[in-house]
Amino acid sequence: MNESKVPYITLSDGGMIPQLGFGTWTLRDDAEDAVDTAIKAGYRLIDTASMYGNEEAVGRGIRKSGIDRESLFVTTKITPSEMSQRPQSQWIEKSLERLDIGWIDLMLLHWPAANEKYHRETWDVLEEYAAKGLIKHLGVSNFNPRQIDDLLIHGHLPPVVNQIELYPYRQQIGNVKADGERNIAIECYSPLAEGRAAKDPVLEEIAKAHGKTAAQVTLRWEIQKGFITIPKGRNPAHIQSNMDIWDFALTEKEMETIASLNEYTSTDPEDSPW
Repeated sequence: MNESKVPYITLSDGGMIPQLGFGTWTLRDDAEDAVDTAIKAGYRLIDTASMYGNEEAVGRGIRKSGIDRESLFVTTKITPSEMSQRPQSQWIEKSLERLDIGWIDLMLLHWPAANEKYHRETWDVLEEYAAKGLIKHLGVSNFNPRQIDDLLIHGHLPPVVNQIELYPYRQQIGNVKADGERNIAIECYSPLAEGRAAKDPVLEEIAKAHGKTAAQVTLRWEIQKGFITIPKGRNPAHIQSNMDIWDFALTEKEMETIASLNEYTSTDPEDSPW
């Protein structure tokens, strides 16, 4: 099994999270082998969700890898539908049971619910599980600053991560700035824009200068921006390729060129792109 080269960043609660992780959205039973492959390639952050329908397969992949559980950082998520169905603890228990890995490192509210009272109720329950040590860190996904502030006012534990759709064409400048002001780490999902970035001529030109692929350049850009990024993959070669981004660095000019690809130009964090 490869030793991980992935750097860690410090969360606002003092915890440490790998900056590059493995996403499992769209994976089903094949998640078991994909997760096993990813861990052996050096990934230590594994991302899943109850909505993906693959928590059991992800758990099997983790156990199959044979890695020490303490070496991994595993994220899952609770859906708005689950948040609205009391007791919310039943959904947390189901995730724990399906994963069968002892505890969850990070649990996210997957998407804002129509009624924010469900955020607060669910957050209270998540804090109870954190007190038991069954969840280590709490966070959100697809939340805007107003929704995050509501949790900051209501809860005792702050959200440490906001997982949002972010890549060169959708940079979400307003949300990134607002989350930074709240000391919340940004985690990019769909970081390769569903494959679009891998074929972008601007990114390909930069990649040539480094002997890399456009996908690797995109992930490197996200890393150098200080984000956490979680590309997914089925193909073992692609899984490995996404990991091979630690032997080069983008120049300031290259970073600016990639930033110029942004198509979502609103800087108003309340102007949600979702």
